[in-house]
Amino acid sequence: QEFAKGQSCIDCGLPDADWASLSCGAYLCVDCAGRHRGLGVHLSFVRSTSMDHWSSQQLRRMQRGGTPRFRRFLATYPQLAAEPQSNESLARRYNSRAVAYYRQLLDLRCEGNAAAASQMGPAPAVQEGHLPAETPKLTTQDSSLEKGEDEEGEDAAIGSVEEELAGFEATYARLRGAE
Repeated sequence: QEFAKGQSCIDCGLPDADWASLSCGAYLCVDCAGRHRGLGVHLSFVRSTSMDHWSSQQLRRMQRGGTPRFRRFLATYPQLAAEPQSNESLARRYNSRAVAYYRQLLDLRCEGNAAAASQMGPAPAVQEGHLPAETPKLTTQDSSLEKGEDEEGEDAAIGSVEEELAGFEATYARLRGAE
């Protein structure tokens, strides 16, 4: 599409990037777009500027973001500013606290919520921006479920997949009979 003409790739600098990461509002070359797809859509949602249909909200995100703006933001974090040379450095950049902050800020800008954007709090400190974005903390209930414990803290019986399937089928049959 016309809006992508003359844009350079945020990760390698190649001109005429014809892919984009909507998550950061930045343009990508085809090779870097493939690498971004490997990150997962929670870190980088990738679209082709020529093959995909774009909504007005997606176009607005690219206008409010853009490669130059994102590049200026990254430049404030020396450990993230260099072009990623490996999949590990790419993942480190896009899973960082700083880039998570930028995505949230861009979300608010695209919603037209300037007041919320100004109240979001400061960007991560330069010495912390490269660190992995925080993941949600497990609650006591989540942690016990992860360990295989039931609500009373006892070890839950762990059966085979076949036993679990048989249990689901029995429950389904019982519920169907209740209709």
